[in-house]
Amino acid sequence: MLSLLLAVLVTAGCDGDAAPTEAALSEPRSPIARIVSLSPAMTTTVVDLGDPDLLVGRTPWCRGVENATVIGTLEGPDAELLLVAKPDLVLVQPPASGLDPSILELQRRIGFDVIAQRLDGIDDITAVVRALGARGVIGGSSERAWMQQTEFIRRAVSEAAESTSVDDSKIDLVMLHSVDPFGLVGRETYLDEVMTAAGGRNLVRRPGWIDAGVEELISLEPPVVVLVLASVDDGRRLAMLRSLPWKTTPRFEVLLGPDSFEPSSRISQVVDRLRELLVGSSQGLTPEVTP
Repeated sequence: MLSLLLAVLVTAGCDGDAAPTEAALSEPRSPIARIVSLSPAMTTTVVDLGDPDLLVGRTPWCRGVENATVIGTLEGPDAELLLVAKPDLVLVQPPASGLDPSILELQRRIGFDVIAQRLDGIDDITAVVRALGARGVIGGSSERAWMQQTEFIRRAVSEAAESTSVDDSKIDLVMLHSVDPFGLVGRETYLDEVMTAAGGRNLVRRPGWIDAGVEELISLEPPVVVLVLASVDDGRRLAMLRSLPWKTTPRFEVLLGPDSFEPSSRISQVVDRLRELLVGSSQGLTPEVTP
């Protein structure tokens, strides 16, 4: 049953757009009047491009829909609360292990539509926008405007994947999503694509989200280190990074804001903020060699 339901139903519909990697689990059904979102990133996309009043259920981390009932987390819903919510559509960001079978069972009992999509990059976000558009949650004009706004990201990611030469205009950097342990942003991730679109070149060669030791981090010898923070902290994490035994002290920048951690409709704003940081770093002073 699971293998049948996990068929790809959303495909590329515009010339020149990259094809999405996954799709919805069920055929579009309209009208959609009640949505439960188990993905903060998809919630943000609905808030930005659709009608937030459609969201009747959410996770504790969804922003902009505080009046909606907390029904579950990324790991899955509270079955009883989901039954009470009576959604027409459930938004799910499944883990690598696949969709929670309980959601499929609840879908069978209630009959709601499901959009299940991993969010590892711009193609995945595009797939969600298209799936929401197909269900009437996002209007055609909003969808087209967003596609135009984010076309430069798709183009940059595609060109980087196809290029066989080194682009000296790119700024080498390392991005960290945590410092205890050191969490490196690797290839084939949402933030790796953000780096690419912002004019950066990720010095981390391995894919995924990587827990690294001090030796691995400093061996990369990055000229720029970007620390991603959801909110302002007391400065201890930057101080820890500065205290490491760098051969050449990098320039440190902070990419601040919860949008940086959500692969959502706001990806272009995250790219713009990172580009501003990288441009500032490229115009800064030459890093000093530590004794």
